[in-house]
Amino acid sequence: MGYNCFIAVSTREQMSNIPPLLFRAEDGDVAIWLESSESIEKKWLQGVPDILEDRGIRSIKVAIGQDINDPTAILNACTQGLKKLEALQGQCEQMNIILNGGTKLCSIAIVQVVQKLKTDNTLNMPVDYLYGDGAPVCVRMQQGDRFSSSQIYTYNEQSQISFDEMIRMKGYRTQCHDAQVWRWGDKAKTMPKYGTDEPYTRWLHYAWGRNRNKESGDITPLTDWPKRVQEKWNSKQVDDEPWWNNEKQSWRIGACFEDVVWRRVICFLQSQKDRFESVVQECWKNVKIVGEGNRSFSEMDVVLVLRNGIVIYIECKTQTHSIGELNASSDRLRQCSGNLSKMCVVSPMFASFENNEGGGTMKAMFQSLQSWSKQKYSVAIPYSLHPAPSEDNKEGDFESSMERLLSQYALKRG
Repeated sequence: MGYNCFIAVSTREQMSNIPPLLFRAEDGDVAIWLESSESIEKKWLQGVPDILEDRGIRSIKVAIGQDINDPTAILNACTQGLKKLEALQGQCEQMNIILNGGTKLCSIAIVQVVQKLKTDNTLNMPVDYLYGDGAPVCVRMQQGDRFSSSQIYTYNEQSQISFDEMIRMKGYRTQCHDAQVWRWGDKAKTMPKYGTDEPYTRWLHYAWGRNRNKESGDITPLTDWPKRVQEKWNSKQVDDEPWWNNEKQSWRIGACFEDVVWRRVICFLQSQKDRFESVVQECWKNVKIVGEGNRSFSEMDVVLVLRNGIVIYIECKTQTHSIGELNASSDRLRQCSGNLSKMCVVSPMFASFENNEGGGTMKAMFQSLQSWSKQKYSVAIPYSLHPAPSEDNKEGDFESSMERLLSQYALKRG
């Protein structure tokens, strides 16, 4: 029985190798992993063979040696890998070289080695070269002769790798309710009254502002509000928007805002399906990342998973924040999902609101987030009213910000 073989160089950003590999891989195929001494020492391949094994793809590990840029070392490693391949049942019908791992010189060395092996008739099957782009989201494949033109493909269903699998490759696990994971084809999400009904949204921020402790910034518990204000709150509050938790006697502003942002991201994606269906794979809400021993590592508000394995994390901020907290969130994101991941921050920004409705506080907080994001090559997204009135466009609206964020990952039209 014939099978495909893939040769890839193990890299710290292992996720960059997987999507182009899965683009063509099928049950019964084999992946040869060339490992540098650093990869072996730091266990860069941790979790990868298990993920592939779940899909019926076998892995062979081969050590390169000290210098992964040395064509001789690459030649010896490839030859060793091919000898191990011969011991498997069946015959390799197609060789695929993944060019994402290693350095640029390493990729050149691999191409040189492949040409030598073909000249020596050691490789007597077709050889294709695959490269998974970061932006735009696509896989580039050069078939056969190295001078042939490359073809661009979007990722298909079989090449999909879930956020949970990505996290497992780094030694972590995800915890999230199924109802908080959205994928294409799922039922459309409705927008809540907050953020769409301007009078209701204006009144909600007015109530928060009137009952906020000026020193700590904390909102006074609802039970301590004047009775008249409590009654007005109860008469206006929408049942399915529980900003106040009666059972725990606490505010749920953060959780409710996360839900609003998650729903609006999904609504935006569904309105731009033709443009971004080939870019975005999943959208998660309120994800907990746990490590060994079920130990909590991180919590993520809203997570966009792109089809090439890049993770975009949207942190939702409704009140105060510290630069230290933002930096820590950014560091944890890269630790569990790789350096290609991107962190964004979103906060309420209703330009038409007055100071007694939180307008001044919103603007100051958003400007602070903008300043931080510029230093971290991140993105600050204003949560404007939906749809945004013309006066709310001074800082841009939510949809235009999402458009700018995701357009860099989309293939150009035409």
